[in-house]
Amino acid sequence: MRKTLTLLIVLYLMPLLVSGAVIKGSVYDLSLEKINGAVIDVDSSPKQQIISKDGSYNFTLQQGTYTITAKQLKNGKLIANSSEKIAVNQEGEFNLDIILLPVFEEIGAGDIDLSPKDFEQQDEIPIFTIIGFILVGIIFLIIFVKLRQIRKEKPKEVVREIVREIPKIEVVKEVIKEVKTGKLPQDLEKAIEIIKSQGGRTTQKEIRKEMNLSEAKISLMMDDLENRGLIKKIKRGRGNVIILS
Repeated sequence: MRKTLTLLIVLYLMPLLVSGAVIKGSVYDLSLEKINGAVIDVDSSPKQQIISKDGSYNFTLQQGTYTITAKQLKNGKLIANSSEKIAVNQEGEFNLDIILLPVFEEIGAGDIDLSPKDFEQQDEIPIFTIIGFILVGIIFLIIFVKLRQIRKEKPKEVVREIVREIPKIEVVKEVIKEVKTGKLPQDLEKAIEIIKSQGGRTTQKEIRKEMNLSEAKISLMMDDLENRGLIKKIKRGRGNVIILS
């Protein structure tokens, strides 16, 4: 009878004796780097705790529900932690990696003064601030109006400048007479003739079109004529207006 009772007790306790599980894993930070020196513990009975040099841990637990907590300390101060609840209901080896979350210092209630008086002062806008905004708005309005006036009047000013630079008929005749004397190179003479045929003024683009030369060559020719005092170049948009002088 005793043997039978002992055998039944052993059979009843056997699952409790062998039904353990190995829980292992690593502790990481938010960058998924292992945390060296992490402190990991589990609320088993008795409590188990390890300080992992390489960020890894290993616990053997019987059936039950547990909480595994991991911490990262710096100069004795907690800077990150995390907890994981697990339920052990069968034997085996299981992996559980833990990612620690940063711990932010909480602001105490005594650090902030929330008196109604302070709220009233914050809601009020100083009169000098209002005046400053008004002045800035007026300045921007004046600049905007001036820019619009400049855009409207500039084309008229350019036309007037071109008209003032148009040479008199006598000057054109003198230039033509100088060309006939053969004092200029042939290409410059041709350029002067083109300008004359256009009534004493034309564009550099038109001269290039008539002479069928490169833009660089025409530009050098116009510089030569301007240096001789025979023409004037007036910048207009992306090109030049050429007039006899």
